[in-house]
Amino acid sequence: MTCKQIEHEVVNIHDEISDLLSEKSDKKGKNIGLVIAGLFFFPLWFGLDLNDSQEVELRAYKKRVDVLQQLDREKDCEIIF
Repeated sequence: MTCKQIEHEVVNIHDEISDLLSEKSDKKGKNIGLVIAGLFFFPLWFGLDLNDSQEVELRAYKKRVDVLQQLDREKDCEIIF
């Protein structure tokens, strides 16, 4: 992947997470804050109010972000996650 492709994928993941959390609009603000912080410190995700399928989906996003961060480091892209 190129740096541009990595950056595009990061934006897509953030959008997907926002869409996922918008399903629980009453707790959306709290959840979005925890997810964004959780991209850098995964244990924060345990404070989210999610159902099982949402948790599985968030864990998949976290794994994808980990891979993208590794690619970012290898290619010296300096993308802000």
